[in-house]
Amino acid sequence: MTMGDEHDVYTVREIDMYVKSIEDKYNTIDKKLDTIHAQTVKTNGRVSALENWKWFITGGLAILVVIIVPVALEIVRAWIK
Repeated sequence: MTMGDEHDVYTVREIDMYVKSIEDKYNTIDKKLDTIHAQTVKTNGRVSALENWKWFITGGLAILVVIIVPVALEIVRAWIK
């Protein structure tokens, strides 16, 4: 039988085969989505840890610039005089 003819008649067996094929494809896609979701959760955790580390370093540098650099400059200025 060719598909597309107006007079196509499918047997129950053929319909069951098509349904089984669609279910198999759905199950494959579902498994892949589960794998992608699990990997995304892991990646998001690692990215969050890196972002936290970046903000820690940025905060440390801000403290260094705001507090320590002026004090160091004052010490150098006093030493030069």
